[in-house]
Amino acid sequence: MVKSAGVPLVDAIRMISSTPAGVMGIDGKKGSLVAGKDADIVIFDQDINILTTIIKGKTVYNA
Repeated sequence: MVKSAGVPLVDAIRMISSTPAGVMGIDGKKGSLVAGKDADIVIFDQDINILTTIIKGKTVYNA
């Protein structure tokens, strides 16, 4: 979305995090980084290449 359609990065991140979590009714546990949620995080570089993935606070992928 960012590269192909020119969507601002912050909007693209919202499209793949808080919006779907809300639609699926799981926004109480997923979709944002706040106390009490699952701590699912994707860390990427300036070119949006995934470097690290953390699920429920545990690293599951490191590039």
